[in-house]
Amino acid sequence: QGSSMRHIQSRSSADWLWHLTACCLALGIVCCQTALAAKPRDCLKEAERYERIAERLSIKQGEDGAGYAYLDKAVDAYLCAVKQGHPEAGYPAASLVLSQRSSRDLSNEQIEILLRGAVETGVVGAMFTLADFYCDDRGKCRQPERAIDLLTRATKMGDASSAWLLGLLYEYGAGEKFKNLEKASACYELAQHLGDANAPWVLKKFHKKYGVIHSNVICY
Repeated sequence: QGSSMRHIQSRSSADWLWHLTACCLALGIVCCQTALAAKPRDCLKEAERYERIAERLSIKQGEDGAGYAYLDKAVDAYLCAVKQGHPEAGYPAASLVLSQRSSRDLSNEQIEILLRGAVETGVVGAMFTLADFYCDDRGKCRQPERAIDLLTRATKMGDASSAWLLGLLYEYGAGEKFKNLEKASACYELAQHLGDANAPWVLKKFHKKYGVIHSNVICY
């Protein structure tokens, strides 16, 4: 019977249900109870469900506290999903903490590890968030090379917000050696073309400060 249980746990959900039915018919209620207890936890689906609940509760007046409690549960479940082999789940976990929508306390090192894991799976939002995590709101970065590399990758994938932030880093230097006004202008223009909401007024402010820059330089 123990060997049968290990076999059940290793199969997909559909196979697990088929084997559970066969087990119940053959061995009765005790086997059913054991198999039900052994069903693997799907932390990713659990996290997404908690986020949906929190969103519904936040729409109702006076229910914000309950919504935040479910977002804490969502973070816990996303962290569980990472351990289950879903590194992309590190992005929503880190985002909820960084945005202070969750009261869960993660260290900077933990947040960086989560975002880097999600970046490795190609999550564009994680690329932007990790680059933003490396920099302040004036374009100064403690890891400028990494930030620019991440934003360049995301921009090439068509992310408008990354093009805007890349322009900001080139405008303010991300460390003085990276300052490049021609690239800044090109990135702001690309961000506007891609539909970033901040780009039009940022580009207008940029032109007022530096004038219109005519160049064949591209953003990346």
